Amino acid sequence: MIDALQRLSIDYHFEEEIQETLSSQHGRIKAYNGRDCNLFDASLRFRLLRQEGYPVLSDVFNLFTDDEGRFRLHFGKDIRGMMSLYEAAQFGVQGEEILEEASAFARAQLCASVAEHGDIQNGLSKMVLDTIEHPYHKTIPRFMTKHNIKTFYYGSINSGLIEDLAKEDFVIVRSLYRTEISQISKWWRDLGLSEELKLARNQPVKWYMWSVATFADPRHSNQRIELTKAYITHLPDR
Repeated sequence: MIDALQRLSIDYHFEEEIQETLSSQHGRIKAYNGRDCNLFDASLRFRLLRQEGYPVLSDVFNLFTDDEGRFRLHFGKDIRGMMSLYEAAQFGVQGEEILEEASAFARAQLCASVAEHGDIQNGLSKMVLDTIEHPYHKTIPRFMTKHNIKTFYYGSINSGLIEDLAKEDFVIVRSLYRTEISQISKWWRDLGLSEELKLARNQPVKWYMWSVATFADPRHSNQRIELTKAYITHLPDR
């Protein structure tokens, strides 16, 4: 559920509930590590916790390796588990060899699955390719919202209400962004500098996108507008 809310960019509506859940999960992590043999759950839990700054050891993945530290091949048949493992491996830091091994193993298994089966069950192949090319940790979720609404695989989650909320929120936030662009464009025209500057500086929408990447939360409207103004007026003319 938390993963779905984040990928659909509606997690800001449920911040308290998400933090309470993650705190509870972190408090019970040792109990999970001793018996958790579900690769998908273990990988997703690891990623969500480390993503939010919780100290989580990567040795949780030792449960899925053999005596030589290599991931057992039969886990490669679990497509969703492989996607979850690959996403989790993106949070590895220098020296975490098991996460380096996890990344290589999961990527190889996912690529092989797409090559062998093509359209994997329930259209999952599109999500597999998205995971390989654009892992969540290395993207800007707000820029992927529309795409995720169309392609996200909910698994066992009842997606109806979540999807409806995501679509409604997307429309509202898009309208907000358009209003902000209109305000910035008017400010830029009134400033009069567009007549004197080169094309590289006369692109207010381009600089606004930088601000959206920095302050994607819809509640940070003023910050986006002011940061865009700073970008436009302080970047060197090239």
